[in-house]
Amino acid sequence: MALLTRPLTLQAFLRLPNIEESPAWELIHGQPLQKPMPALHHSRLQKRLVAAIEQVDSPFCPKLHSG
Repeated sequence: MALLTRPLTLQAFLRLPNIEESPAWELIHGQPLQKPMPALHHSRLQKRLVAAIEQVDSPFCPKLHSG
């Protein structure tokens, strides 16, 4: 998508036809930008973070997966 000369409002951004495409889109300073795909390092870190969160027994941190 080409950069726009005028910033988009949130309402206009949410009406864009390709907004549901992957990778996800975000609105930064009025400009629609596609988020980059996460790298392998990000995926590994995410798995470790989920595992650590699942170890917590707290009403504020429900289990993410049923097991």
